[in-house]
Amino acid sequence: ADLGYTALALTDECSVAGVVRAAVEARVAREGRSEPLHFIVGSTFRLETGDAGLFVPLGTRAPLELVVLCCNREGYGNLVELITLARTRAPKGEYRLSRDDLVFPPPGSEHLRGLPDCLVILAPAQGVEADVLAEQAAWAQAVFGERLWLGLTLLHGTGDAAQRSVVQAVAAQQGLPVVATGDVRMHLRSCK
Repeated sequence: ADLGYTALALTDECSVAGVVRAAVEARVAREGRSEPLHFIVGSTFRLETGDAGLFVPLGTRAPLELVVLCCNREGYGNLVELITLARTRAPKGEYRLSRDDLVFPPPGSEHLRGLPDCLVILAPAQGVEADVLAEQAAWAQAVFGERLWLGLTLLHGTGDAAQRSVVQAVAAQQGLPVVATGDVRMHLRSCK
C-alpha cells in the first residue's frame, strides 16, 4: 500500500493458509486510501515431471512452476479442491501434482480440468532455455488457453538480460502476455 499498489497477489505453495491474515492486512492497508488495495488469492505449484502429459515430447520434462490466481468464488473452490487433491496423495507437509492432473483429473474431479475461473502464470525457472520454456508454454496454453500469462522475474543479477530475452521471445512466439513477478519468498530478511 505504501508503494502505491492497487492490487497484490500473495501465494503459498500448494496452500491457502495465509489467506485470512493477508486479507485482514489488505483491509487495514486500504483504510483511509482513496484507491483500495485489492487482495488476490492464489497458490503456487511445482508440478512433478514424471508423467507423459498432453503435448509433452519425451526428454522435455523440465520442472514446471505455476502460479494460480482465483478470479471469483468458483475459482477459489477449484483451487482449494486442487490443493486437497495434491495434499492427500503425499505424506503430511508434502504434495504431489502432475501435468496430467490438470488435463485428465481423476474421477470425481473432472471439473478441475484446466482450472476454470483461475488465471495461471507460468513462472519460468531462472536461466531457463528457450526451447524448454517454449515447450512448457505450448503445453500450458493448450490447457489454460487465454487465461495463461508468462511470468518475468528479474532478480537484479547477471542473468536478468538473458531471462528477459528468453521470456519475451517465447511470449511473442506463443502470443502470451508477460507479467512482472517478484518471487518474494519472505516479507522480512529476518524470516529467511
